[in-house]
Amino acid sequence: MTRYNQIELKQSKTQLLSMLTKCQNALEKMENNGNPRSRTTLLENRIQALKVALAVIDEQIES
Repeated sequence: MTRYNQIELKQSKTQLLSMLTKCQNALEKMENNGNPRSRTTLLENRIQALKVALAVIDEQIES
């Protein structure tokens, strides 16, 4: 696995947190607008993937 320095990890974390917030806001709007579950599933999966990526980055920053 490629090793990244602390600066790269922190910059990536910032960008991922921004995307996570935007995705969560979009999901909330979709749910409030009554979109069917089939329309929100992909976004929910992306949110979960972003959370996993952030957890992995946090582990790398701490080690």
